Amino acid sequence: MALTEAQTVLAHTMTEKQLLAHVRDAARTFGWRVHHCRPGLNRKGQWSTPIQGDPGFCDLVLLRGEIGLAVELKREGKEPTPAQEGWLQAFRVAGFETHVILPRDWLSGAVERILR
Repeated sequence: MALTEAQTVLAHTMTEKQLLAHVRDAARTFGWRVHHCRPGLNRKGQWSTPIQGDPGFCDLVLLRGEIGLAVELKREGKEPTPAQEGWLQAFRVAGFETHVILPRDWLSGAVERILR
């Protein structure tokens, strides 16, 4: 579905944090279990997501019944890093559906179709 001019403007101004809130809330509405690692402020005053493992892990992991989704969220014009692509590929091999979701996907209704 093509976006209207207003939706296109909105897509380009939507932050990844806003997109995350929309997708996370919709996933819960449609009965998915949701996992997201939230960044925190460290002692140096920098925002980071503390991990023990390989970098690039997906923004959201969703489970419902026997279906698993691995989701990477990106702002318009951005693409997954090689590390993020590596995780998406690993999830595909493990049998998960994988999606890179942009604001335009939210605004067009594509995300709702994925989550239903």
